[in-house]
Amino acid sequence: MPLILARHAESTWNRQGRLTGCSDPPLTPRGEAQAAAAGRKLAREGPVVGAVHTSDLARAGRTAQLMLDAMRLPGVPVGVHPLLRERALGVVEGLTKEAVKVQWGNEQRKRWRDDPSSAPPGGETIRAAEQRFLACWHRDILAGLFDGRSVLVVAHAGTIRAILGHLGYPPARLGNASWVAVPTEAVRCGPPGAACPPPTTVATLAR
Repeated sequence: MPLILARHAESTWNRQGRLTGCSDPPLTPRGEAQAAAAGRKLAREGPVVGAVHTSDLARAGRTAQLMLDAMRLPGVPVGVHPLLRERALGVVEGLTKEAVKVQWGNEQRKRWRDDPSSAPPGGETIRAAEQRFLACWHRDILAGLFDGRSVLVVAHAGTIRAILGHLGYPPARLGNASWVAVPTEAVRCGPPGAACPPPTTVATLAR
């Protein structure tokens, strides 16, 4: 049974082009519609979900709720985890990319975005955020997969990139309310590259 990694639907700050991080804006009406549509599509094309894990931020939790409602699975257990929150961005949260470039310069903006050991003031490095995500992965998420259930994780772009990277897959750029399905064999096979199914077996199911 597969692992499904879904990004939350459109939030008000996504709509405005603002960097969100650990801030907690709600979904837009368009985002609510996206989440319901993603649930209907997953019900048609994916496995029956047996367990759900989300971050504790509203945009992820509401997306998961709307997806489950659309799949008509109201009794599925949902684990809510602060460890799955998006990377904290400190002083740049709430700003647009252009505003960050103007205030700190484009090179610094790219360094904060791409350097695993760099972070905006008051923010979190990519490396630290990934360690946090993976602590939840090992402690809370794997058990359901090993029990034979299909597991849906509704979280954030950074969370999903970290889990895919941990499994040996290239990063995926997911739009709002889109997801990737990872075969269970890729989770069970051990360290990245240890006879895992190739990266092409990760399929984007919704956009």
